[in-house]
Amino acid sequence: MIRSVFAVLCFLLLHIGAQAFQILPGVSLSHQEITEQAILKVTVQACRSLAQTEGTSFNDPAQPFTAEGVAAACGASQSSKAFRQAITSIKLRNIRVDIRYALTSSYHFDKEEFVQGRRIITEGMVAVKANNRMGNYETAREKLGEIMHPLQDFYSHSNWVELGNTLPNSNLIKAETSIGNIADESRATCRSCIDDDCTNNILEDIITGQILTSGYTGHEPFVSTKPPVAIPNKSDAKFHCSPK
Repeated sequence: MIRSVFAVLCFLLLHIGAQAFQILPGVSLSHQEITEQAILKVTVQACRSLAQTEGTSFNDPAQPFTAEGVAAACGASQSSKAFRQAITSIKLRNIRVDIRYALTSSYHFDKEEFVQGRRIITEGMVAVKANNRMGNYETAREKLGEIMHPLQDFYSHSNWVELGNTLPNSNLIKAETSIGNIADESRATCRSCIDDDCTNNILEDIITGQILTSGYTGHEPFVSTKPPVAIPNKSDAKFHCSPK
């Protein structure tokens, strides 16, 4: 069954979006952890759906999910090693984005480049599906890992959560749709952080107006086009700030 599962896995991962992983208060997960959890969770969902379609039984693997447990539940214990290698391939291509595209804002939804970031995701989805249809599974996995990085960064680099949203932004995987009310690149959106404390640093008018922003980027404190917002009597305030 594991071979059949991959035919729908790429599709499900992007369409489930942020629902494929949980963002827990006070807990910071790495791209690798988020990616692996998403793959395991969606593979279980895909195997369950296929079993229902085929009229066979399916027993959920024990949690926390592992590659071996999920492969066994999908009736493919003999493929657990290959499944683990596939997960690793996707994870490595994901974290490669932070190396190859470290200063490319669109790959991280920085500098208000929401439209450009969404284009990377949607065009990547087309490539994933095309390679999947042609049986180029390794290429599909690599592209999937690459576009999962900006998809994850949208939620950690923007104020989507601070605006009160509890569900994923489904328009991130739909071309030519509205992602939200995006802040102008030159608009001030947040106060500078005090040391590492960025509590309530997003400006009130941004929250009230439901303005989507990715704020200042930490590696660009001297070239950011965002105007600084002064904090009286706080000489140790950092120039840059970000929603998260």
